[in-house]
Amino acid sequence: MANDTVRVHGFAELDRALDVVGQTLFPMTVARALKAGAQVIVDEEKRLVPKRTGQLRDSIVADMEPTNSPEWKHGAFEVDGMTIYIGPTLHKGWYGYMVEMGLGKGGPHPFVRPAVDNKGKEAIGVVASELGATLVRVLKTV
Repeated sequence: MANDTVRVHGFAELDRALDVVGQTLFPMTVARALKAGAQVIVDEEKRLVPKRTGQLRDSIVADMEPTNSPEWKHGAFEVDGMTIYIGPTLHKGWYGYMVEMGLGKGGPHPFVRPAVDNKGKEAIGVVASELGATLVRVLKTV
């Protein structure tokens, strides 16, 4: 068998590019992408929530918060070490769970689960699109 030599160039550049991508995408870019995707769910929850005074609707948010914060209890999702909360805040929307499950006057009026069912795939698409756009921008500069 002959001694053939194969030379490959560009691994050092690729390694540097991947370092830049990793530093650029995390954590703020991922947080922004998650928040953009979560906003799709928030908008659908606000559309579906029963409107009596509007207080519950107005309390529905998507935000990055520490998991031990008393303001954020239900609806927190952790992704890659980051937690995003989607839903009513406990301060103004504390009764959201009762509306969803029907634990007060009247029967259940679900708005959280249907929002995820209706718009979950779209929200994932928004996250992927945001991350993809950032990746393309970063790779163009390398």
